[in-house]
Amino acid sequence: MNPSLSPSLRSALFLVAAAALFGFVFGVIVPWNANTVQAEAQATAEPDDSNDSLGHVVLFGSIHSHPGDRSKHPTESGRDGVRHALEAIGAESVNMVAIEQRGLTAEDLAEADLLVIYHNYRKSTPQVRELISEWVGNGRPMVVIHAGLGAYSDWPEFRNWLGRYWVWADEDGNPHPKSQHPITSCTLNVAPDSDFEADIDGKTLPVDELFTRLAEVSPTEDWVTAESPKGHQAYMAWGSKETPNVTMMNPGHNRVIWDEPAMHAMLKEVIRKAKR
Repeated sequence: MNPSLSPSLRSALFLVAAAALFGFVFGVIVPWNANTVQAEAQATAEPDDSNDSLGHVVLFGSIHSHPGDRSKHPTESGRDGVRHALEAIGAESVNMVAIEQRGLTAEDLAEADLLVIYHNYRKSTPQVRELISEWVGNGRPMVVIHAGLGAYSDWPEFRNWLGRYWVWADEDGNPHPKSQHPITSCTLNVAPDSDFEADIDGKTLPVDELFTRLAEVSPTEDWVTAESPKGHQAYMAWGSKETPNVTMMNPGHNRVIWDEPAMHAMLKEVIRKAKR
């Protein structure tokens, strides 16, 4: 600064320079940083509205497993196959409730996004009827797989949600023919007029239980069928027209079948359908 300037003029010029610097820093640099932080926060906080997100899954299941190829999974059951498949297609967590050990609780469902039924226990309890009825009645997604088609033979409402169910050999009072389960491979056929988005049409599934002659008790939306080499025909994936948040999947007895990409694709799509 020029030494010939008076002290008062020096002070005035210093204040002007300081004000200019202050304005530059807080008018340009600080807003830039604030905008950057805000943009980053918005990017990280953007909610995931994708219907493909499985979230937290409750798998209410029994061991229920055909031996199949035990060399690949010597200690695992069909229920383990379902759990691995759910994890493989994007479940954040799978709470596997083993029905042979305990029943379903409100705590199990408190943080759940999806309920999967994979057991053939025929007796329902007041607690399980209340919990599942509330879940389904509130429009929450429920997927019933293989063994679950034979569950709760004492609960007509559950069977009505399924649209089709397994008729047990000892159900003498049931007007429907007894269901059958040939052990066979099969070829999948996606209904041409459906919006089933899994790329599984024409794919072959290995030997497994194939449920046939299921009782039909309420309207269904049929997405996938199958035919075995010997001509057995079966519905493989469908949904309830009356309760669209409930969807079904026929195959899944053998642990090994759950390694098949077509099974993962079918499972992911029936879940998507239940979450619509």
